Amino acid sequence: MFQIDRTKSAAANLIALLNTGSTYAFTGSEYTIGVPSAQTPVDNTENTNSQVTLTAVDGSGFTGTKTVRYRRLAMGATKPGAKVAYTIGGTDTMQTIKTAIAVEHNLVESDFDITGVIPAQGDPAATFAVTAIDGSVLYTGTFNVTVQFPA
Repeated sequence: MFQIDRTKSAAANLIALLNTGSTYAFTGSEYTIGVPSAQTPVDNTENTNSQVTLTAVDGSGFTGTKTVRYRRLAMGATKPGAKVAYTIGGTDTMQTIKTAIAVEHNLVESDFDITGVIPAQGDPAATFAVTAIDGSVLYTGTFNVTVQFPA
């Protein structure tokens, strides 16, 4: 089973995934990556939900296109038991909250966005939506987390 490495880019993770099933060690310079789309598994034994078309780059030694089927992960289901409530401090920003979510849920930061408003100290918890970016090769969907100051 392939595991996403959150310290690598989405493209680097896709290259690593491709290399798990290939006799050629791709570097990513051989092709361009199209926009992933939802895909229905061909049969009950196929564990896929997405497909993306790779197009060979001129001079790479390859020609044409290849459509690859694979599984993008559902946001909120990337790490069982990951917390969805975050306690923040006065210096936290949208970026520090996003990084905390990425670390906790093992997400590549460039492939998701967060939306919400950081609550003021003493305000009730705020709900933030954590959403896969359009065209993410790694993730689909959205989930919510709560953000609050300590009581």
